[in-house]
Amino acid sequence: MTGAGCRFAGTLKIQDATSFLAGQFKGNYVVGLVGLGGSGGRFAAAGTLASDGISGITSSNFDIDDAGNLTSNIASAPGGTFTCCSANGRGTLQFTGSSFTSNLVLYMVSSGDVFFVGLGPGQHVAQWHRCLPQDGTIHNWSDR
Repeated sequence: MTGAGCRFAGTLKIQDATSFLAGQFKGNYVVGLVGLGGSGGRFAAAGTLASDGISGITSSNFDIDDAGNLTSNIASAPGGTFTCCSANGRGTLQFTGSSFTSNLVLYMVSSGDVFFVGLGPGQHVAQWHRCLPQDGTIHNWSDR
């Protein structure tokens, strides 16, 4: 081993096919984003989004660290659009804010668990994200 080359880490989950409907991606979610930014530097963001369960992100709010450049409290209302989902749970999501547009692919795991990855040139890449509903429910994460 030389220590050179790419290394990958990931998560494998069983999908719930009953969640492959737009109505299952509805409510308030907490979002965590990690990956490479458009300039090739480290990108991370945390925030919230609200989905109408039809095709709209009704609002979103994020704090972003893009290669050491911090931007706090980026809010948008409406926050973007989404399509959901193909037979394998794949859809698309576009966040829009005052200073950015971000195109993502989404994969529904369940109505409370969604993965995203960046899409398109100039977009953040290698980002795997998890959304969790802000419904106050205490979850047993050992079975997820």
